[in-house]
Amino acid sequence: MDKEQTKLEIDALPLFELVDVAVKKNDWVKQPHHKAVVELNKDEAITYVSKRYKLIQFKEILQPIVDGINDFSARIIHHRGVCVMEIFPKMNEFEYGNYGLTVINSVDKSTAIVIKFNVKVNGDSIIFPKKMAAFCKHHTGARFKITQDYIEIITKIKDSWKNITKHFPEFKIKPEEVETISKHFGLNKDNKELLTNSLPDEYNLWDVVQMKLKQISAKKYKSDVHKNKALEKLGEEIYNYALVVGI
Repeated sequence: MDKEQTKLEIDALPLFELVDVAVKKNDWVKQPHHKAVVELNKDEAITYVSKRYKLIQFKEILQPIVDGINDFSARIIHHRGVCVMEIFPKMNEFEYGNYGLTVINSVDKSTAIVIKFNVKVNGDSIIFPKKMAAFCKHHTGARFKITQDYIEIITKIKDSWKNITKHFPEFKIKPEEVETISKHFGLNKDNKELLTNSLPDEYNLWDVVQMKLKQISAKKYKSDVHKNKALEKLGEEIYNYALVVGI
């Protein structure tokens, strides 16, 4: 989606409200210190929070970010109280949409938002691990800016990712490594058998990444948010194994 389409999508996101909570033993007793978070006009509680909790709507979080970036493509997914926006600024530093930001917010947490970095691979977005780079930004309502801090981190991330895509194909998978690699990347039975029955040095580490991406794409998840978590986990698996092999 472009900027205007993204704004329309944000306007259509669900709204939430805080309602009173009661418990029942013999009679219903209102709980004075807690509230339930529910989607507007629905009865199912998403979570329970203290009475001091300040509820922030998804729009209040996402709109300042969209307003602060001139040209981009984006995707928004949500499930219950979780919302994720992937936004790819068309800027030289982000290779004009190849790298981007993943913005994560949940109504059952604080007013802070988590901003991570991602890269497009085969149409999906692999999210870089939090330990590599992530911002925890408190909601202020102010217009978002891609500051020098972001530029410095995306530069570091690009160098790191290009190093992985260069060297992973050089690591050929040996028969004695199949069990460890399959377990680390969570490969399914079919992919593990493919590696087990392959010729020596037929597959490499980058092939394993491609296998896992196809595995994630083929699986039916409860929601796109759950699929997004699988892609985030893959990012962690890639970088952790890069450390194992000394990249």
